[in-house]
Amino acid sequence: QNAIRLPDVHQMLEKLALLEAAQKRLHGDEGPTSGADFGLIQIVGKMHRQLTPDLNGMTSAHGEIRNLIQENRTALLHLASGKDEQMTIDIIAMLFEFIVNDGLVPADVRAQLGRWQFIVLQLALSDESLLTDDRHPARLLMNRIASVALSLTSIESSREQFDIELARVVKTLLRYDSEVPDLFSRILARFETFIVRMFRSTDPNVRLTIKAIGEAEIRSLRFLRGREQMTKELSGLLVESYFQTFLENDWVKAICIADGLDARMARRFRLLVPDLLWSLLPKMLEEDREQLSSMLSGMLGNLRQGLELLAWSPSKQKNFLDWLANAHAKALRETAISTSNNSLFEMHERFERFTDESDGVSSESIAERETCFHAFLRGYLNELKLPVEILDRVSHDEPVSEYGTIQLTDEIHLNAGAENAQNLLCGMAIDMYFEKRLNRGCVAWVNANLNNVIVRFDQQAYPMIINTTVLNQMFSSGRARFVEDDPIFDRAIHSLLQSADAMDRDSLATSV
Repeated sequence: QNAIRLPDVHQMLEKLALLEAAQKRLHGDEGPTSGADFGLIQIVGKMHRQLTPDLNGMTSAHGEIRNLIQENRTALLHLASGKDEQMTIDIIAMLFEFIVNDGLVPADVRAQLGRWQFIVLQLALSDESLLTDDRHPARLLMNRIASVALSLTSIESSREQFDIELARVVKTLLRYDSEVPDLFSRILARFETFIVRMFRSTDPNVRLTIKAIGEAEIRSLRFLRGREQMTKELSGLLVESYFQTFLENDWVKAICIADGLDARMARRFRLLVPDLLWSLLPKMLEEDREQLSSMLSGMLGNLRQGLELLAWSPSKQKNFLDWLANAHAKALRETAISTSNNSLFEMHERFERFTDESDGVSSESIAERETCFHAFLRGYLNELKLPVEILDRVSHDEPVSEYGTIQLTDEIHLNAGAENAQNLLCGMAIDMYFEKRLNRGCVAWVNANLNNVIVRFDQQAYPMIINTTVLNQMFSSGRARFVEDDPIFDRAIHSLLQSADAMDRDSLATSV
């Protein structure tokens, strides 16, 4: 009863023709044109802009989401110029029959997607790749909207922002038609930016977790670079192994933490290294002894500040400071001439690259970088008092058969493994089995190098950080899956093909 009748379409075309003729006369162009001068592509574009109902009008009297193309099929087929255009009309009508009835996506979102019917038909009439290219911008935009809507079914805090943005997307589409260059590409880029910002802003725990990951990456890179520089500068010096280990690991770590808090503090910690090394050399001259005495208070103050940043226990701090006091006493007692650089100035010259933070490239292995990153990440999460779990290994204590709650098809198994990390996008719904139960989650953030993702789970206040290598192992073993096997547009195409195959089989059986 809400369908556009064939006379209505012709009446609209005549009005549009008169309006276009008036505009042309106004600009000195040629006179009137008839409605017959409009091709089907232009007609559908104008139907999209002028005859698409509002959101409330997308629901029929029976509570079903309307298939606008099916309702107006007679008028559209009458206006088609050949069998190809007629076939395209029927294909898009059938695709939207599946889309508007897709049970995975909330009904109000399907209704908004249903308002795209005329513009998608217009696009299909002019661009065959819409139906053949799964990377077509129009398909990607519809798929992303439906996927994010699915993931938000359990995260109500973000749904209001999403609905506002979806309404803005549809409003933009209704203002134009598919002949506008790069229309869908531009809207898709803006939507992707919105999704990343939405998940970052609506949950303060996600925002803090992202901050922790970023800070841990910075600290771990600084640590590996600093340790490499420290080891290089210590080469050739006679330094006790206990103290060398402290400088290369603990003190470099303290410097990295200080870098993120106060640049002046980090600078003091760096300059302390040549001071400490010089303080442990034998003091043959009285002026050196006096200089050491004047420096001790400042050195110990900086040391204690650094040990506090490392969260060393009081007993561990006392043991180290006791060792240092004994080493200083030994340096004051020794009378042998040291073969090392013996002046404070020369020691500072030796460590100039380190104290000036000259760039260096870490040669550590990937495994060591990951270990270092997770150590800094846990430390920074403790600083923030953020009880976020880090999943950086898969427990193999339980057999895979215990994870039978997730049923994976052979096709999904073929796609599991390293490819899954490449497919991860913010806003994707994901099922994971851990702690002996199935957990429905949503990818809230993916870092640029795809090493870690943040996932929000139903009924959990804090998100989880998951290493993508571990996540790939969980995909491969059946412990994780994407909630959607295929995005909504692809699901509609597959359903259409399956229906066509079924009709062929029925037809063949009838003929036999």
